[in-house]
Amino acid sequence: MCALFRAFGFDNVNGTRGADQSPRLLIDIATLSTPNVVSAPINQEINMLQFHIPNMTCGSCARPVKDALLSVDPLAQIETDTPARQVRVETALDEAAFLAVLAEAGYPHQPLASR
Repeated sequence: MCALFRAFGFDNVNGTRGADQSPRLLIDIATLSTPNVVSAPINQEINMLQFHIPNMTCGSCARPVKDALLSVDPLAQIETDTPARQVRVETALDEAAFLAVLAEAGYPHQPLASR
């Protein structure tokens, strides 16, 4: 590790260079290039949620719907079916948070009538 510091011109591990003893910001490039991955606990149940979105009439509508859902759970698996105006979400979170964000985005869920 000391060789790594010396390779970048640092004399010691506290991040100072030679005669100039002012601290320098050290950046770990490997950490910066690694995406932050948030995952559900291993024992958490995965739910398949289905929403009927009457206002989702085209692909331009499907994108903000998907973005709104991903804002709740970035790890959710989302499938949109624009002709059927339905969205399926595979997630470890409960339905309430998704319903709220859909309504806020202007694409409220409307339960399908019983057959």
